Amino acid sequence: MAWNSQTIMILFVAVTGLAVLLQAFVLVGILVSLKKTAKQSLELAEDLRSTIVPLAQQSRELLDRLGPQAIEVCTNLVHVTRDLKDETADLRETTAELRERVVRQVVRVDAMVSTSLDKVEQVSALVEAAVTTPVKQVNGVVQGVKAAVERYFQFEPKPARTHVAEDRDMFV
Repeated sequence: MAWNSQTIMILFVAVTGLAVLLQAFVLVGILVSLKKTAKQSLELAEDLRSTIVPLAQQSRELLDRLGPQAIEVCTNLVHVTRDLKDETADLRETTAELRERVVRQVVRVDAMVSTSLDKVEQVSALVEAAVTTPVKQVNGVVQGVKAAVERYFQFEPKPARTHVAEDRDMFV
């Protein structure tokens, strides 16, 4: 067989045609696969859309309803916090003032108690002196009367004391 250029050309055109035909079949397969994948993607997207869109709408409605309430709650919290801060400051001032008053009263009561105790001490000393002086005087008078009565009723004279040798050492 002689391979002339015309035969090689026909053979080359035939091989190229088969390659193009094979490529066309591959492209048709890819096209069919892409159409199938696109159809599944569209179905999946539609399922997601049918699920997500109502959820997004409900979320939006919820936010629309709760938004003003949340703003009001935040505003109220700001007011409550400010009021608590003011009340705390007032309470601190009141506590400091009360503490100062208590300290002053304690000092005052302490001074009063000290003064009262001093006065009680002075009065007790005066009462003691007022009571013991007449008692001592009465006691002295009673002792004198007792000695006089004893001496008056004692008839026998006491024997005179004789000088004893032991008395020598007792001279002062």
